[in-house]
Amino acid sequence: MRKQAIFSLGAILLCLTFLSLSLPSSAAELTGEEIIKKARDRETPQTSYTKIKMTLVNRKGGTRLREMLIWGKKFGKATRSVTRFLSPPDVRDTGFLYREVPGGKDEQFIYLPSLQQIRRIAMEERSSSFMGSDFTYQDMERREPEADIHTLLGEEDINGNTCYRIESKPKDPESSPYSKVIHWIRKDILAPVKADFYDKQGQLQKQLNVEDLQKIEKYWISKKSVMEDVQKKHKTVMEMVEIKFDQPIPDDHFTERFLQKP
Repeated sequence: MRKQAIFSLGAILLCLTFLSLSLPSSAAELTGEEIIKKARDRETPQTSYTKIKMTLVNRKGGTRLREMLIWGKKFGKATRSVTRFLSPPDVRDTGFLYREVPGGKDEQFIYLPSLQQIRRIAMEERSSSFMGSDFTYQDMERREPEADIHTLLGEEDINGNTCYRIESKPKDPESSPYSKVIHWIRKDILAPVKADFYDKQGQLQKQLNVEDLQKIEKYWISKKSVMEDVQKKHKTVMEMVEIKFDQPIPDDHFTERFLQKP
C-alpha cells in the first residue's frame, strides 16, 4: 500500500494541517512512532471547504498563479477530497478526485475539460508532478505510520516553538519515492511545521515549511505553506483564502460524475 507522510495533502489535499487542541499525557516519554501516530490520528473536521491560491515560482523568480476549491469529507475511517481549478483559463475546471482506501490502494482520478475525459492516475504515474507544482500525485496520499521506522532524533526550536525532530524511513524502500523524511512536529500541539524529503540517493530533495499556522475555531490549520524542490530550484506556495468546517457536503461530490459538472 503506497501512502505518503503525515504532511500529505491527502487529508485536505495540499498542505492543510488540522489539529485538535487535546494534548497527550506524558508527552516527554513518547517514542517517535507514538508521536507520528498522535499527529496522524487526530481529531479533524467531518467536512471542509477550502479556497486556495497556489503560486509556482521558478529558479529565476518568475511566478504562475493558480486558484482552486477543495472539498473534503470523512467516510468512516477514510477521507476523500475533490479539487476543482478556478484559474488560469488553461486549467479552469480541471478536477482531481482522491479516495482513500483503508487496507488497499488509494484511488486518484483527474478530469481534463479540454478532452472532456476522466482518467485514473495509475500507480506508475504517481511520482510525477501534480499540475506543475512541487507536489507529486503520491504526495497527495496518506501514509500509514506502520509503513515506516520512526526514530526520535531529539528536539529543536523552530520559530520560537520546541519541536520533536523525527526521522521516518520506509520499511519497504519501494513503497516510497523518498529514502527518508525528517519531520519537525510542535511539541505543545503536535502540529507538523516542517519536513525534509530525501531522494533515493540520500540527498535532500524537497523541503516543506508551514509559514503561517493559525487556530480557527478549535482546529489549527496551515494558512500558508511552501514546498521547495531544492534540486530544481523551484517552489510552490500554498495560501488558504477561505475555509469552512463541518458544513454539509453531499456524498456525490466525491464521485467521477461530479468532476465533470460545471
